Amino acid sequence: MFQTLNKKQMLSILEFSTDGIYVVDRHGITLFVNQAYEQITGFSREHLVGRHMKDLVHDGYIDQSASLQVLRDKKKSSLLQTIAHTKEVIVTGNPVFAEDGTIEMIVTSVRDVTQLNSLQKDLSKANTFSKMQNYRFTFTTDEEENRFLFRNIQMKKIYEKVTQIAPFPTSVLLTGHQE
Repeated sequence: MFQTLNKKQMLSILEFSTDGIYVVDRHGITLFVNQAYEQITGFSREHLVGRHMKDLVHDGYIDQSASLQVLRDKKKSSLLQTIAHTKEVIVTGNPVFAEDGTIEMIVTSVRDVTQLNSLQKDLSKANTFSKMQNYRFTFTTDEEENRFLFRNIQMKKIYEKVTQIAPFPTSVLLTGHQE
């Protein structure tokens, strides 16, 4: 037995979604914004409902609109969007077609990726630092102020040879050739 959901049940489902839900009509006018969208963006639905997507882009709420792309291209569209110049979200606009084939509305899902991008940058920095540390060797000579940093153990061997011959008045040619 298949039961149909009523309007109240549908609105409850949309409100409990952890993804932001943004709905516009076929003209690009905002019809609905769920609670998750308000939390992700910091914008209240009172400031958004009834506003055209072009105006929201123009006023700096968002840098671009998946809904406007869907209206232009007549197909699903995903993009990385910046909210108020600070937060990054992935938005996917899906057209809802009427029986005659025209777009009736666009339902857009919004997922915050700001923290994910920040974690990815931190991980990249940590990996770079780790690689740098893997190729560095340090040692301190008998004199406290002489501390040396080398990228590989071969440089330490060169230093040891140089210190062996340093007391003698002779010339030394260092080359990049390894034995």
